[in-house]
Amino acid sequence: MSKTFYHFVWGEFGLENIVNELEKDNSYTDIVIFGPEEHEIGFAFHDTEFVMFKRFLDYHNVNLKMILGAPTNSILNYRYQFKDFKNLNPWHTFFANFVIQHILYLKASPYGHNNVINKHFTSMNGRAHPWRCMFIDYMYKYNLFDKGYISWHNSENWQYPYDFKWWAPKKLNFDKNWVNPSNGFYDMYTVPIEFKDSLFSIISESNLQTIFVTEKTYLPIYHKRPFIIFGAPYIHQYLKSLGFMLFDEIIDYSFDSVDDDEKRCDMLMKEVAKLCNTNIEKLRKKSITKVEHNFNNLLKIVENKKLIPKEVRRTIENGTHERFDLYRNVLNISNTKDFLNLINKDT
Repeated sequence: MSKTFYHFVWGEFGLENIVNELEKDNSYTDIVIFGPEEHEIGFAFHDTEFVMFKRFLDYHNVNLKMILGAPTNSILNYRYQFKDFKNLNPWHTFFANFVIQHILYLKASPYGHNNVINKHFTSMNGRAHPWRCMFIDYMYKYNLFDKGYISWHNSENWQYPYDFKWWAPKKLNFDKNWVNPSNGFYDMYTVPIEFKDSLFSIISESNLQTIFVTEKTYLPIYHKRPFIIFGAPYIHQYLKSLGFMLFDEIIDYSFDSVDDDEKRCDMLMKEVAKLCNTNIEKLRKKSITKVEHNFNNLLKIVENKKLIPKEVRRTIENGTHERFDLYRNVLNISNTKDFLNLINKDT
């Protein structure tokens, strides 16, 4: 008789949790690592660690299955360390559902734009990962700080994992209403009012190794904004494969296929500089049809459960662990009255 142990990437940390459980109970036949919120499994950051962990499970005759958030397209997502793992089922549109769930909870209508827009872009930057440091450093190199609204939440005394070449880091904030005065933190699903006064979003996604689209991208799409992303190679082509339209009338996406991260970053910022030297109203008129399409496509993705592997849906619907209640709500958000009202309001 089979017995499954579930390990949740969000909420349970480290290999010890699984190892300790196996040592206490040797009747487990399967382990399911459930983490559509992440592109990796939390403790296997390197191939060698994952191989050692897999050998440990093989020794105990335990099958490993994983449900993670990155697509397994081996052509576009060629850097993904788990792309060849047989028992990997990706819920790669998880954050589309998750964003809409939070949007409905917040009762937030699409922001859109002011009649008159004063800045070309908004760029929201949280944790100072090395690639995000490079991202904002190159932004400064191309004299873009006066062209947009930029947040940088790490302070001057932060020990940065990057050697800045052009910018001297300092904290940059948005409007005061965006930050909760009780704790000084921001709600990652509440966008700043600067969205209304800027045309497009420059996004630094959650990593460079794996195509993995999060709220950082889906929020601008929901709020009907053009966007350009610094992420893993081919991330724009991946979004196109999901039915989103790219803004190729105004953006040259040659950088998207460049493997060298720093060169890709440099090429991307050159494109942003080109955009920032173009009249805002001209750019708005060229992008308006596509931002509407992308907004509606996001809602279609949330509705279309066929994009989610059957094994993922089956695991969520039949899971008895209390945490599966949370995932059932995310999975079925399109069945709610609030979602139907959102569709009817915008059709």
